Amino acid sequence: MRPKDPKKIESIYEATLKTYERYGLSGITIKRISAISNLSTGAIYTYFKTKNDILEALFIRIGSIRKETFPFHFSNSQTFEEKFDIFWNTIYDFETEHFLETNLANDFFYSGNCSEEIRIDKGILKDIHPLLFGKFIASTVRILVKQNQYEPSFGSVPSKELQKSLVWDAIKN
Repeated sequence: MRPKDPKKIESIYEATLKTYERYGLSGITIKRISAISNLSTGAIYTYFKTKNDILEALFIRIGSIRKETFPFHFSNSQTFEEKFDIFWNTIYDFETEHFLETNLANDFFYSGNCSEEIRIDKGILKDIHPLLFGKFIASTVRILVKQNQYEPSFGSVPSKELQKSLVWDAIKN
């Protein structure tokens, strides 16, 4: 069996993202991915058995990029506020840079099609369940980044700091 071509896999991922952008999660079909990627449906099925397999692979990919980007290991000498500041800025910048991918991952996560095995995450910032804390911060940031995308003046640098300050005030105790 011939090895899978990484360029074709990337083309499938990009076409899936474009399909999601145009039609939403429920509008993603192998036929649409095929049309956008200029790959036959048969070629796509060579790489992925189902649409859900593509979405899981994209979800894992964005999770891997997120894990490489996020500082999940903090120094014991750092205060909670210092950890929060690093975490906030990193996640805010990541969500802005990967806006489409993170929205697709979020929609897939809550769609009911994402397996429990795929949902598991690790890391700790405070003495609460890391997934709960991470989802709280990520969800808050995602809402703010969406607002910034649709209302650019909302997302100015002073606004980013104000938003962080408001969330920090809510969780610091």
